[in-house]
Amino acid sequence: MNIKAPMLTKFIYKNSHISEPSGFFSGLKNVTKIKLTGLREFLQHVVMPLLFSECLKLKNVTFIECWIKSDLNIINSKLRHLKMINCGYKQLYPRNIFIDASNLSSFE
Repeated sequence: MNIKAPMLTKFIYKNSHISEPSGFFSGLKNVTKIKLTGLREFLQHVVMPLLFSECLKLKNVTFIECWIKSDLNIINSKLRHLKMINCGYKQLYPRNIFIDASNLSSFE
């Protein structure tokens, strides 16, 4: 999937994986709200770093039933709302979650 939509501000993706993560988020520069559901890739290795480095205006981020099994770093100065619902891998969950988001006002 390659999206070039400069006016797009909200993006919802429901799928088990992103085939080419390196180019997936590059067309979402103006997205302020993103919701990813059911990703079976380990977010902390590829998806998260690209998401926060490519989508520079993100304020609202939701992960639902996505695989996270090790330490997680989230760094984004514009992030205001973060939801991570049922995110783990089998019985494993991240032991350490580091969030550096000076404008974060809600975390679920």
